[in-house]
Amino acid sequence: MKLDDLYRDVIAKHYRLRSGHGLQDEFTAEVHKVNPSCGDEITLRLRHHDDIVDELSHEVAGCTLSQASASVMHTLVMEAKTADRVAELHDAVRDFLRGATPEPPASVGAMGAFEAVRSTGSRVRCVLLPWQALTAALKSVR
Repeated sequence: MKLDDLYRDVIAKHYRLRSGHGLQDEFTAEVHKVNPSCGDEITLRLRHHDDIVDELSHEVAGCTLSQASASVMHTLVMEAKTADRVAELHDAVRDFLRGATPEPPASVGAMGAFEAVRSTGSRVRCVLLPWQALTAALKSVR
């Protein structure tokens, strides 16, 4: 299997799986973000206490990339747990997708599958939309 095929499989899996999809009733922060270049939208809810992310949920109306990115993000955030670690993940994902690092850092896990979008600025915004919502939610509770 070629690397491009593997990446496509990871993105397709997360698009179907949609880990964290469905807004939870209990939350400490809610953020709604829109990507003005394509119209993708996300509503993200976060339950947080003592600098720990207890729960993360989202509803995404948009392309496969934004939905798959939200799913991968949910998985990584629930593993990372602390707000500081989540902020580090966001920075690593952003830097990788914007080309600041040539290879995906190990810390970004399955987000490395989005490597192909790095050459298309508009698609990078789709992938980063959930991460921007997450950052805004964390800022609102800190």
